[in-house]
Amino acid sequence: MIRALYTSLRPYYQPLFASFVLLFIGIFIFAEYNFEIILPQSDKVLHVTGGFIAAWLVYIHYRHIHVHMELPHLRLLIVAGVALIGVIWEFAEYLSGQYGGVLSHFLPRYLHGGDLHDTLGDLGADLLGAFIFVAVMRLYRQRV
Repeated sequence: MIRALYTSLRPYYQPLFASFVLLFIGIFIFAEYNFEIILPQSDKVLHVTGGFIAAWLVYIHYRHIHVHMELPHLRLLIVAGVALIGVIWEFAEYLSGQYGGVLSHFLPRYLHGGDLHDTLGDLGADLLGAFIFVAVMRLYRQRV
């Protein structure tokens, strides 16, 4: 059973490792050294990269389930999956802003939300990362 689980999760190792590296850079380095003050829109770079990695995860997941899915549907599914992940992340930021004092020992101080303008910019950056992923995969003539 463990071997089957290991084999089924193997395709996810690279994007999951990339997401942990991104979270480490975003949470510990960017927040600890106040990159937001030095470069006001520096979090958008992290959101674009996160959107790319989320698209990679969605692609790997649906590539194994729907092998014969038509390409436009798969592209739409990738972008929709990234949008859903982005909305969930922004909702988590909103909740940490609303209940951060109560849940401060559960939520890191680095997860914080902004106003509507910041949220829409973050979601747009997530989607830009998804579109970049689809474009890169098309350049490599993969099945996207």
